[in-house]
Amino acid sequence: MPDYKKKQMYSYLIVLSICSTAGLQCWLTLFDNFSVNIVGLDGHHIGALQSVREIPGFLALLVTYVILIIPLL
Repeated sequence: MPDYKKKQMYSYLIVLSICSTAGLQCWLTLFDNFSVNIVGLDGHHIGALQSVREIPGFLALLVTYVILIIPLL
């Protein structure tokens, strides 16, 4: 691979990492300020919201496991 393409991809990964980190930090700040100050949620409520948000990830993991097991049957 030519050197300029490596440099271009490296620059893209740096920008992508910075943008994703900044976006996550903005989301966390807005969510915390809104949920605590406006809605009035406490730690238990936020924990319940976060646990429900994780369900699709666990389902995706289960589907991946099932797809790996099906050829063995």
